[in-house]
Amino acid sequence: MTDTNQIFAIVPVNGKPPADAICWGTLGECTEFVAQSAARAETENRIASARDQLKNDAKVLAQAQHKTLDVATKLTAMGDAMLAAHNLKARKDAEAKRVKAEQAEAQRVQDLLDSLPDPDNPEAASGDDGELEVKTAPSTEHLQPQDGITGNFPTRLEKNAPRGGEYQETDINKLAHPQRPPDQPVAISLNAEV
Repeated sequence: MTDTNQIFAIVPVNGKPPADAICWGTLGECTEFVAQSAARAETENRIASARDQLKNDAKVLAQAQHKTLDVATKLTAMGDAMLAAHNLKARKDAEAKRVKAEQAEAQRVQDLLDSLPDPDNPEAASGDDGELEVKTAPSTEHLQPQDGITGNFPTRLEKNAPRGGEYQETDINKLAHPQRPPDQPVAISLNAEV
């Protein structure tokens, strides 16, 4: 097949094609390789149509991606705006709650101050002469010894009791006024001269 002047023919065969055949198949399949054949033109048209369809599909896909990104951007902006509005409302609510608490506290303090007598006009008080008086005598029943209780109380329960197991002092006046320990020095000079 090195001779460029060799002659070729496409002819129909019955059965198996010859071993040196360049192509074989139906007439349309074999004529696709011929430049000006109708089969080749039809195949080229199908390829061009497929390319156009791919280009159109790519454009549609790009438009869909663009629209999707636009929607995502708008949704993100809406979410950010909603979050900002929520945060603003929360701050305003907290501020209103704080102001209300401050007003309630101020009103409570004012009511307390209003209930006190006027220091500039002591006579205007409700019949109070300013002297202290005991309305009722305090009960001393709990201070009286009870029947059936004998023995010494533990020293940790007695007021002004000396430390130790048994009482060492029987004079009640000495127990009521124990000796005061000596005062501690106020300051010590570490740089005292010898």
